[in-house]
Amino acid sequence: MADSEKDNQNTDLKRENLVSGKDAQIPRYASGDLFASSSEIHIEHNGAVYTLRKTRSGGLILNK
Repeated sequence: MADSEKDNQNTDLKRENLVSGKDAQIPRYASGDLFASSSEIHIEHNGAVYTLRKTRSGGLILNK
């Protein structure tokens, strides 16, 4: 998939996940969509990479 196609897909995903009401314009993502078949994902923020992990008990842990 070309970069421009990925960008369009990401933009569409964000638009589809906006919630309405008092939290309007805050994107919401299902954890299953983020993790797919993995138990952890990496998130880049301000030049740092964070790891978000699912725990065995169903919780989430975010580490830098």
